Amino acid sequence: MALYFRKGIWIAVILAVVAGGALYGWVSIGAQARDLAANGVTVTGLITDKTDSTTHRRKGGTRHTYYFDVRFDAGLQGPQTISRGVDREFWDTHFIGSEIPVTYLPADPQVADIKPGATANNARSAGLVGLGCLLGALVTAWVVRRSVRNHANLRTNGIRTQARITFSKTEKGKRRMDFSFTDAQGETIKTTADPAPVAKVGPTPAPGAMIEIIYDPARPKRAVPVDQFSG
Repeated sequence: MALYFRKGIWIAVILAVVAGGALYGWVSIGAQARDLAANGVTVTGLITDKTDSTTHRRKGGTRHTYYFDVRFDAGLQGPQTISRGVDREFWDTHFIGSEIPVTYLPADPQVADIKPGATANNARSAGLVGLGCLLGALVTAWVVRRSVRNHANLRTNGIRTQARITFSKTEKGKRRMDFSFTDAQGETIKTTADPAPVAKVGPTPAPGAMIEIIYDPARPKRAVPVDQFSG
């Protein structure tokens, strides 16, 4: 349980950190997009290079990311070169030596779009990632809190009894079991144990075998084999 708690907390913290970075990006890139819309200067740029960056995925297949290097004159700031990611359609229809419009900030020419609204789109993407990670962090924290509360309730109020294995198998090093038992009210309860690593709990009992469990009398389906319960 302690290991599960620590893993859950770390996941929530990591998601929260990613969310914070993404939301910061949403604010800062959004400010750049608004600045470009209000104060941007549009000039003609020249594509000087195009790159197809290929990433091989672990489960097969590839992912392509397309980039253009574009040179343009930023007036008093002098010649500038920027590298920007583009979609496949833009990549296929523009070539080295092609001229394209570039909108840049006179105060910082490296803040520039080679496609209208690209910076604003990046800001929206960062915002969506941030909100998604923040939601994930909140959900993870809620799940961990509920699990800790349920564990504490079992430790305080749980009833131990014998249960019969109705299904069991070992898969990918983990024990998977269904079992049934009779609760304090005389009701037959059928439920499923959470997968548990065989290296920690030992061999998987065969169907028909009896095991000791601990269950919540208020919610009998919330039952855990004793060898999986660290109370």
